[in-house]
Amino acid sequence: MNKNMDKSHKRSVSDYLYDLGSDAPIPGGGSAAGLQLAMGCSLALKCLSLTVGKPKFAQYDTELRDAIEELSDIRELGYNIMDEDQEAYSKLTRAYALPQDADSEKELRKKEIDKALSEAAIPPSKLMEFAIIALRILEELEGKTNPMLKSDLLMGVDCIYLALRSGYQNMIINGKYIKDESLSKDILTHAAKYLRTGAEIFSIWKEDCKLER
Repeated sequence: MNKNMDKSHKRSVSDYLYDLGSDAPIPGGGSAAGLQLAMGCSLALKCLSLTVGKPKFAQYDTELRDAIEELSDIRELGYNIMDEDQEAYSKLTRAYALPQDADSEKELRKKEIDKALSEAAIPPSKLMEFAIIALRILEELEGKTNPMLKSDLLMGVDCIYLALRSGYQNMIINGKYIKDESLSKDILTHAAKYLRTGAEIFSIWKEDCKLER
């Protein structure tokens, strides 16, 4: 097995980033977006883990513990997306490599490419959906965490929002190449809806924190 197809999140950071910047086809932007989501959740979890159990925040204990569990699950999903995106891209490259000499081969190749492109939209779509959930969880915790860990929390929010925007770019680019206009439109509409929702939550964060970003 090519080392690039190993589980990305189980590889060293240096190896992963080296391949990300190399001429290897994978990992790419979609996989990196999964890493952004996982990293954002980890930064937020750092803040929550160092807040929960402290007497000053006892009234939020249940809420904090629930958030820790949910964000841990989303972090795991980010890991999975790193790998799912690579698998989707590999399927797409195989579809583009299909023969296209005869008319029947061209038609089959077209269908397989559209299928692979639509499947390639699944990981970033899932990423955007759960990035929004993570942003909502953290927006509800504004003012309920240790202010000394505010920078970690805000960096986490930034990473999660960046992951959402990266997922959007991935969906938009793949969606535009799909020949089936109805399917393409559905993917583009879906992506735009998620982006708007995420941007609204992020703007609330900007206002609540009164920080320039």
